[in-house]
Amino acid sequence: KRTFGDWVQEAGGFLVLSFAIKPLIVLSAYFVGHWLIPDFQNTVANLSLPLVFVLYLLVDDVLQYWYHRFGHEYQFLWKLHRPHHQAEEMGFFVSYRNAGLYYLLMPNIWWLGLAVFLGAAQAVALALIAKQLIIISSRSTVRWDEFLYNRPVFNPLTTILERIFVTPAFHYAHHGKSMIDGVSALN
Repeated sequence: KRTFGDWVQEAGGFLVLSFAIKPLIVLSAYFVGHWLIPDFQNTVANLSLPLVFVLYLLVDDVLQYWYHRFGHEYQFLWKLHRPHHQAEEMGFFVSYRNAGLYYLLMPNIWWLGLAVFLGAAQAVALALIAKQLIIISSRSTVRWDEFLYNRPVFNPLTTILERIFVTPAFHYAHHGKSMIDGVSALN
């Protein structure tokens, strides 16, 4: 159902974010860290990889949650985030339908650069892979979680799962167009 314009916007957003904005932010955060707090460079490099991985993901998740929430609550950020919610069809590339400035201001991308400066490059690389898999699964047109929601025996598991990961059902509800459908909850 995607139009050519949708593909251009989404693929273009992916390319700009991946090859311009993220590298620019990561390098900037690295050099600012080197300039402002040089004594902290590589301070976590000798810590346990699983520990740094978990810490990185926890900070990243909190930053992304609040930034995304502010993107719905504050007019300035909503204008930058609104294109993401104007997609007519869910899919992986819908993640890249935001204004470039939305990404430039995104705190978890700056956190990525700071974490690399602190010596967490391995943990960051692994976390980005894990995070990308979760993003793909939650925005997928394959509703892998449907059987969990349709079977009451899985309610305890589903309750825990959807508080840790964004499931397709949760994400579809977030992207709903109207409260009338009984599922949609944009905020």
